[in-house]
Amino acid sequence: MVTLTRFPKFLAVFGAITLLLSIISPIITVSYRPISYLEYGTYEGVLVNCYDAIDVRIKARNDNVISAYFLNSTNGLRAIEEGSLVNVSTLHQSLNRTLVFERWAIPHPGWYAILVTPSNNETIQSISIEFVQQIPNPRVLLAGGILIIVSVLWVFWGKRNAK
Repeated sequence: MVTLTRFPKFLAVFGAITLLLSIISPIITVSYRPISYLEYGTYEGVLVNCYDAIDVRIKARNDNVISAYFLNSTNGLRAIEEGSLVNVSTLHQSLNRTLVFERWAIPHPGWYAILVTPSNNETIQSISIEFVQQIPNPRVLLAGGILIIVSVLWVFWGKRNAK
């Protein structure tokens, strides 16, 4: 039987924990603070870091009609600064809805903006934005797999040199 030294044991345990975290951590629904008192003609939103498609749920408290936009971070910040979507391109739009519950695909991993505005000439008291990232997280999964492979190779390399 091969005895492990401390470092390969540490790598193997840390790799296994990392593999578990790649599956467990994204299951948690991420919620942002509710957006309060949003007036007609203004945009509010959040920046999210995505690596894959996300499931989005956006709802106004009193079933007010809203429009939601999904943009890359550059266009999202420009829209907030200018107060308009005229000079920006959106990835996805959900217009004139009381509830947005969709899966939005992304072109590549990175930062994206979710913007919301009232569709009718009214002030919305509260809007909640929630999303769930897809599992498993491929970056964390890859890191855990590499750690386990390195620890296994370390053990076999030590066994081979011991003979």
